[in-house]
Amino acid sequence: MSIFSNELPTPTDEAEKRTVSFLRTLSNNKKLPPILRSHIANKSKQLSTKVYGSYKNGATKFHCFKCNVQLDNSMIDVRIRKVSKKRRNLEMKCKGCNTIIYNKLNEKKTKQRLPKNDSKECVEKEIIFDFDF
Repeated sequence: MSIFSNELPTPTDEAEKRTVSFLRTLSNNKKLPPILRSHIANKSKQLSTKVYGSYKNGATKFHCFKCNVQLDNSMIDVRIRKVSKKRRNLEMKCKGCNTIIYNKLNEKKTKQRLPKNDSKECVEKEIIFDFDF
């Protein structure tokens, strides 16, 4: 019997998973004020990291760093500022505390190339991993 007890889910885990899903649906409710919704989203994030080990849907919700309000379409003004012909900045303004957040749109990524002196064999030797079983 003790062998199967580890495989069966405990009722506390199920209750915590249900509360996480309830808090997520509550934080998406548009009728609540935005500050209360952001606090509920933070609590669900903390509980989710405790239950699952990582926060699911982490990239979908953004919070203002000053007033901690969840930023969505109703809480943010977006403007694209043209700095020069090649560079543009994205300017976002939080409606809760009027802070301005800048983001660069056209960042060029530098390509990393191998030096001409190195041979391909040396690079392949660094990439290969040996696992001992």
